[in-house]
Order: sequence, then C-alpha cells, then structure tokens
Amino acid sequence: MPLEKPTEWHSTRVCDVKVSSHGDWWHVHWGAIFSAYGRTPFFEYYADDLMPAFSGDIDSLVELDAAIDRFCRNALGINPREVTLDDATSTLPQMRDVEYYQIWASRYGFTPGLSVLDLIFNMGPEAPLVLKAMQP
Repeated sequence: MPLEKPTEWHSTRVCDVKVSSHGDWWHVHWGAIFSAYGRTPFFEYYADDLMPAFSGDIDSLVELDAAIDRFCRNALGINPREVTLDDATSTLPQMRDVEYYQIWASRYGFTPGLSVLDLIFNMGPEAPLVLKAMQP
C-alpha cells in the first residue's frame, strides 16, 4: 500500500503516517484477499465486515491497522482488553502448529503459519477453538 511521504522520516510518528489516495491500492489489496480466500467456506460470511478497511476511506496507517485488528478480534470473539503487550519489549509466545481445514490442503498439503485471515475464512466460528489449541 502506498504511503504519503512525510517531510521528515526520522521525526514522523507512526500515528502521523498517512495512506496515499494515489492509485487504487485498496482495490488491488481487496482483489488479492478475494483471490486467496474467495472460495473458502466462510469468506462470504465475513467479507462485508472486512471490506470497509479496503474501501479507500481510511486516511492513516494507524486507522487501517485498527480496522483490520477490530475485524480479527470481532471474528475471533476476543475482547480488545484481553490481549495486550505490557511494553515494547514484550513478545508473543510461540504458537504451536495445529492443523485445521484449509481449502487448498488437498492439493498442496497443510501450510502452517499463514495469516489469521486464513484461519478465520477457513474455519469461521470454530476459529477461536483452533486458536486456543495453538496456545502453548
């Protein structure tokens, strides 16, 4: 996604980084998501909730990240206050590889470590159970 070039990179805060309206990046990104997940069992169920993040109406990188984060947390039933990092040095625990249904697994085998969107679109309401099984 294209970002607007700030006048000074070294002093620009992340919250001040703007998403460029140049080009049709949101359409391209949505097309890539549709291409990857459009045939998954739960894409149609969740697509309308995720699509606004790729509508071109979002002005800043922080807003875009927040919109995608909200979608994922809502789809997984995660309260925003449940999962937080205490400080910048905190790290998330290493997750276990747990196989779940993937639409292309019969052709390519199970692929671990894909995005949370893969889990949500393939498993739907069962995604939180799979995510819980991944926890150490």
